[in-house]
Amino acid sequence: MPAFLCLLVVAGWSALAVPPPRVLVLGSESAPVRPAFLELLRIQVVKSALVEAGPPLQTTSLPDRLAEAAGLVEQQDAILAVWVEEAAAQDPSVSDFVVYAVGKERHRALIEIARLRAGEGPDIDRALALKVGAFLDMLLAERAPEVDVARSFARGDLAPPMARLSIRFMGEVGAVTALGITPDSVQGGLSVALGGRLGGRSWLGEAYGALLVLTDIDVTGSAGRLSVSEQVLAGGVRALHLRRRFALGGFFQAGARLLDAKGTSPPGGRGTLSRTVALLLWGAEARFELASRIALRGAAGLELDLTRQSFSIDGARASDLGRLRPLAMLSFVLAAP
Repeated sequence: MPAFLCLLVVAGWSALAVPPPRVLVLGSESAPVRPAFLELLRIQVVKSALVEAGPPLQTTSLPDRLAEAAGLVEQQDAILAVWVEEAAAQDPSVSDFVVYAVGKERHRALIEIARLRAGEGPDIDRALALKVGAFLDMLLAERAPEVDVARSFARGDLAPPMARLSIRFMGEVGAVTALGITPDSVQGGLSVALGGRLGGRSWLGEAYGALLVLTDIDVTGSAGRLSVSEQVLAGGVRALHLRRRFALGGFFQAGARLLDAKGTSPPGGRGTLSRTVALLLWGAEARFELASRIALRGAAGLELDLTRQSFSIDGARASDLGRLRPLAMLSFVLAAP
């Protein structure tokens, strides 16, 4: 148990220590990077990316520049390269800027138009940084190790990103350890869960039903021999904060322990008993994204039984399950579609 809690702490600290993705802002000989625009853009995306000035583009044609930018992304271990060029606008009251975004695959580049009022004058760097910052936030929203820039955007102005919600099914399978009040009541087992997930850009929530199948508790003493088999049925909710490939959060469950006990007294008498004990379970968890929609989950919690359950054989107490027990879990969580 202490080693498992240490793993959760390390995972939490690792989530905070992972550096943000790098975004290169490129210029060219004829249109160098504007220092004010670069600094303001850094401020706009300070929570989602590290913005750096890249080397100037040496090529002139668009296909060559896309290939060159994709090469720079690969060479400098960046996630995206962006550059902006001013274009001639048909309407004299506006200024059109073409925003180019390229990942490691040049054929999946994205080109968008940022339209600003011509009268914005000295504030054009600020206005352009706001629009390009919103554009970058949309591209980086899924926290993927590589950005798919060939996604669909509305034509026209680059508006601030809308809150986007996703609804998916989720499933989980893993191993669980439950620590009782005596060495005899330490159990291992299998946990499975099925439910739904609602996710936003930086958070997700889950509601689910869960089944835990635990190993038997076997106690032998002066009162005789007792064997208790156990399953747990529960429903729960989880809430997590997303930080790139990591997630930290908590969970709450309510359900029941289904207990089946078999006792044998010293003279050889036998008896069986079934009990259902209501429970509450809460705790904290950490996740690491292994692949798209597959995550490794580590969790630790404390279970409270609403009724204290003990077992006796011929009037002599054989086992007391107590009311509190810690649980730890390591599992895989999958989402679909």
